[in-house]
Amino acid sequence: MKTARIQLLGDICFDGLYCMPGVFRAVRQNLRDVQVALPPCDYRIGNWECPISADGDDSNDNKPCHRLCTSEKAAAGILEMKLSAVTLANNHLFDAGREGFGRTQAFFEKNGIRIVGAGNSKEQAERPLFFDCGDIRFALINWVNDASWSSLRLPSDAGVFVNRWDRQTFHDTIAELKKKVDHVLVSIHWGDFDLISCPSLADRALAAEFIDAGASAVYGGQQHFTTGYEFISGRPVIYGVGNFLFSPSAVFNTGSVVHWNIRQFGEISVPTLTFSKTSFEGMEWNYFLQPRDSLLIRGDDQKRRSRRHRKLCGVLRWSRPCYRLYFYVHSVLARLRWARCEYGRLGALKKLLRKIQNRHDKAR
Repeated sequence: MKTARIQLLGDICFDGLYCMPGVFRAVRQNLRDVQVALPPCDYRIGNWECPISADGDDSNDNKPCHRLCTSEKAAAGILEMKLSAVTLANNHLFDAGREGFGRTQAFFEKNGIRIVGAGNSKEQAERPLFFDCGDIRFALINWVNDASWSSLRLPSDAGVFVNRWDRQTFHDTIAELKKKVDHVLVSIHWGDFDLISCPSLADRALAAEFIDAGASAVYGGQQHFTTGYEFISGRPVIYGVGNFLFSPSAVFNTGSVVHWNIRQFGEISVPTLTFSKTSFEGMEWNYFLQPRDSLLIRGDDQKRRSRRHRKLCGVLRWSRPCYRLYFYVHSVLARLRWARCEYGRLGALKKLLRKIQNRHDKAR
């Protein structure tokens, strides 16, 4: 094999309405059609964000935010995508507790899908995933950064371990892997904000360190939006792949429901990376759409989406001061989007006004 094609799917979550028996057949047929529409690849990797519980209900009451989980029958829909592996180092891994993680492990093992980024021991969680495409050998390392780790709320006695990024050791980890394989792929769950389409300066600096250490490609998640990408030393850095398939709503442990009524949340971007034995050769993007309040995916306008994506990439070439201001504005917008999803437009405005009033009162 002269080249290998690696395809990356974003966040996958069969939470909520996906657990209703009446939708199983339609979802499976829909994903079967999507799989056929995608270009061929040698290895397909997805980010799994919904642990499997006994009945599709969650059990981690210690987590003070929305929790995601699914049932095994709902999760079976992903088998139509013919995944080779899933990354598990993310902030929702423990949403269904230890039993949920065990069921998730068993599900993927039973269906011949490899996992990386989490395990029953620290050693297992930190273990890279090695795979071959012909005579080209890869290693995939999957980390969760400090911001995502803090919202994971993993108890010390959980019996579940997640591969947490460590500034003291990551460079040596990548460098050692590079001695054993042709290409090291880094997958990291990072970023300080959800619902944002641009990376922080800190994440951009970290990506450059991954590349300097020997990574052939870096890709991330957490934002739930497609972000821009750039090339560092000729190698791709995709800061956020975005969602692949995600429940249109989520339930907080307070009982409130969040509706992701934002178009960008359902804009799906699937990159396919091509490698030769010695170098990265190119990247192809395919775009889909999960319409608001829909459980199904359909094709999207490829030219329009490609233009919008290139604009996001163009922003990454701005000067550092201009980009810092751009990111600050978008981080504020990200908070407003989240408030709108949880409280509605009017509720979000009231919440914002209350915060302004509180700060004014404190200043006095």
